[in-house]
Amino acid sequence: IGFLVAWLNSDESGNWCKRNLKKKGDVYEYKPTALKNLPVPLLDTKEKRKIADEIAAEVEAMLESTSDKESDLMSVKVKKLIQGIV
Repeated sequence: IGFLVAWLNSDESGNWCKRNLKKKGDVYEYKPTALKNLPVPLLDTKEKRKIADEIAAEVEAMLESTSDKESDLMSVKVKKLIQGIV
């Protein structure tokens, strides 16, 4: 679940949404019919699964962190890790 949370909050996912979702005013409409087409990276190798596990662990640590600075550092790490999967 942590990997999916990270992916849904990633720049890659956000860019796809900007290109494919309709806007209502300043807000994108996240309707199930559109979101079912959102691409999610296939974790088809051991290396990709290992990276996904690392991302999930970082997300869990971010959720438990009480330090904004620490969370920001973890967020940067997650962004870099996602690049290893796409």
